[in-house]
Amino acid sequence: MIMPSCETCGTAIPYPFTCKFCGGTFCSMHRLPEAHECQFLPDRRISAPHEVSEVRASEAISPPEDREPLPYTEKLSRIGDHESKRRLRIVVALCVLLIAMPIIAGYFSYGLGYDTGYNSTSVSSYNAGYYKGNASGYELGCNVGFAQGNSSGFEGGNSSGYETGYNVGYTKGLNDGAGHGYNIRDPTYEEMMNFIASDQTNKNQYNSSYVCWNFAADVINNAFEAGYRCGFVNIELSNSGHAIVCFNTIGHGIVFIEPQNDNVVTLTIGQPYNAGSGFLPTSDTIVRYAIIW
Repeated sequence: MIMPSCETCGTAIPYPFTCKFCGGTFCSMHRLPEAHECQFLPDRRISAPHEVSEVRASEAISPPEDREPLPYTEKLSRIGDHESKRRLRIVVALCVLLIAMPIIAGYFSYGLGYDTGYNSTSVSSYNAGYYKGNASGYELGCNVGFAQGNSSGFEGGNSSGYETGYNVGYTKGLNDGAGHGYNIRDPTYEEMMNFIASDQTNKNQYNSSYVCWNFAADVINNAFEAGYRCGFVNIELSNSGHAIVCFNTIGHGIVFIEPQNDNVVTLTIGQPYNAGSGFLPTSDTIVRYAIIW
């Protein structure tokens, strides 16, 4: 017994549907006139109320009795095409499923492994890495910081300590008479200026028995009594000679003083000696000079 088939898709159907307009046999998907494009479907245009009865009467067309069913071979062909399409859809669905399953399984396996590994080892791994990195960083930072700090501290401390120690040691050595047996020292510039201002040698009168040599000797003796070292300066001029004093001051070096008027003077070879007093000819120039301490 041959099972009837749908006249549209060719699907074998045990319980077919018959169209009331064309009388054809169809499956459940094509049973409606619109689904199988029924040629005898009446025109459903909207009509006036008084024309409804006439339209419906004219559309009441009975299905033709002379319509021939599809040939058996064509029905089999349609059934085969439908079966091939169905099998193709099944194969495609299986291929997609086979491709997707490893991806889905791998995704869930990765997530499960990640969560398990993270929860079980993340804390211990983090702690181990942290303490190891901290110890290494501390050792490196300590070594570098110590080296830089030691170098900077040595330079700063050495400079400051040298300056402080030199001043203290120098003063103490002079006071204790170290190196020369006398309790004298080089004054600072301020100490020298204060001493010259308080010394009264410049008030003496120059005469034939009290000349520049005497002025210089008295200032040197008075400086010695005050605890300062003072040098005797012998100046050779182009036409004569002259004597003054000098101090090797701390901070300003050697400073020359004219003892007859307490002025600070400058000695330049080849230039006239100018003490600001006018007691020497301006034509006399300095040939050479010597300092005796």
